[in-house]
Amino acid sequence: MSVSAQELIEVTAQEVQTDIIGEAPEMCDTLGSAIAAALSYDQRLDVAEATANIAKTEIETAYSNRRPTVTLYTRGGQGTGGFLADNQIDNQVGIRIDQMVYNFGQQGFLEDEVTARYQAERMTQLATRRQVIEQVGGLYLEALRSMMLLEIAREKEIYYARLRDTLDRRLELNAITLTEASNIRANYALAAAEKERLETRIQAVTEIFAEVTGRETACYAERLANVSFLPLAMSLDEVKAIVVNRSAELDRLGYQREAAESSLKRISRERLPQINLSAYRAEQYNDLTDDWEQRDRLGFSITTDLFTGGRNTAQQSRARWEMARSDAQIRSLEQQIRQSVSELWVNYTHRQPNIRALEQAQQSLREQLTYVEREYELGARLLDDAVEVANRYFSTRTNLANTRFSAASDALSLCVQTGCADGDRPIVLFDTTQAVPVDQPAEKGRHGPPM
Repeated sequence: MSVSAQELIEVTAQEVQTDIIGEAPEMCDTLGSAIAAALSYDQRLDVAEATANIAKTEIETAYSNRRPTVTLYTRGGQGTGGFLADNQIDNQVGIRIDQMVYNFGQQGFLEDEVTARYQAERMTQLATRRQVIEQVGGLYLEALRSMMLLEIAREKEIYYARLRDTLDRRLELNAITLTEASNIRANYALAAAEKERLETRIQAVTEIFAEVTGRETACYAERLANVSFLPLAMSLDEVKAIVVNRSAELDRLGYQREAAESSLKRISRERLPQINLSAYRAEQYNDLTDDWEQRDRLGFSITTDLFTGGRNTAQQSRARWEMARSDAQIRSLEQQIRQSVSELWVNYTHRQPNIRALEQAQQSLREQLTYVEREYELGARLLDDAVEVANRYFSTRTNLANTRFSAASDALSLCVQTGCADGDRPIVLFDTTQAVPVDQPAEKGRHGPPM
């Protein structure tokens, strides 16, 4: 079954969804706006474009050989005693036209060679563009993940802060042991440290994000919340075929091989003659008549190299080795792509049961924490029991956030590798938006400590 990249986008676009809470402020970056900013700012794209344009000038240079060369010239000489010497040769003013007529295919292979090299640089442009998209997309997703984890860490800190504030009263009432009190303080310290680490991480990601896009970001207009999955509408072999077929790096290596092959054919014909047509019109000074005479000539020349000192053989050998290297690089890269896509595809298709299990575990642990807290109030549970369930609850939420991030990252990689962001098409991973300021989480903690 043949499946286009756009069909893959339509599937992945439904797999990472968020709830609409309100319109994002204009200052908030969507994934699409961040990518657009990076594409207009990243200097690597300017370098790749300049390199491609340099290669394009080589095509113009090669095709110029098919057009005549017009030369304006003048010559003069002075012999012994101040008299004009060899006046029929040294004293001329004229115009000359030279035209290459036939060189046994050398010109055609030269044009094929420089055209293939230009196409290879265009593929480098495309590969660089995809690298920029995946980089800024990865930073965007990392920012969303860090903010979601920060939200969890803040809720956890609030939870243990409330417990910590009641420790003295609980100890006076002999409601808890010193070990339980120490455990509460340790958990609070860990939550505070994790919150601080994530705040630093968000700041670092935001700084890198600004360097990549060329502008500061006040908030992000999308979230990693509520990821839902649909099965991929293709087999693993079909995904591999799409990625291999649309790999810019493989295309670049393919064009490099074509260039080397054309170079080999061109060099092998350099031993054959080249036929040139030439014509000139000149005014020559005749000292016998003390006057200028007009001379017109039309002729041809046949030239060939009889001995080049081994240069031709060495150049052919180099072209053959370049072809062999390109063939090996193509095979190696194709193998790497298939392995990478296999890993992506397997991980991607197995996110659904992981997320469902974590969502169910999160819901169960939330309910269990409520029950344990009530049982603690009734004296049927220890405080450590509530702390243990709370830690498992926050840990499960963290695992769920990381799994959602991995799902979005897999979707981004599959999308980019299948060419979904090539041209002017916007990359789509999120169906809905919710503004998330950089300096605060999207939600406040709902869970209070047992009293």
